[in-house]
Amino acid sequence: MFRNMFAQFDLSAPPVGVAAWIGCFAFIVVLINAVIKLADRLRGKQPYPPNEILEKRVNGVEETMNEIESRVERHREANDRAAQVRTAGIYTKVDQVRKESQEHTEAVRKELSDKIDGLPDRLIATLKNTGALRR
Repeated sequence: MFRNMFAQFDLSAPPVGVAAWIGCFAFIVVLINAVIKLADRLRGKQPYPPNEILEKRVNGVEETMNEIESRVERHREANDRAAQVRTAGIYTKVDQVRKESQEHTEAVRKELSDKIDGLPDRLIATLKNTGALRR
């Protein structure tokens, strides 16, 4: 059978005949390649890397993430406690300054009140001393 097929193939044939044979050969190769790809898709390829290795990697990443999350949570809690201490200190100082300010304001108010109350007497005494006021 092959002998007859090759016997018909003449090497001195015109280039169009040779091109036709090359085209047929290329078509057959492309067709075989398509059939192989279809068979691979229907069978399904093995994942690379295999699922067991992927599961180990995922588990390792999850453990690492859990460790990192717990560390971050501990740091966050420590920062919150430190912030509460700082805030309490700030409020204590603000209250202390407010109290001192109120005490100072009251002292100045009392001093001014005493001076204002004594002002008429001093004014009269000054006017008497200068002779502007006679009694």
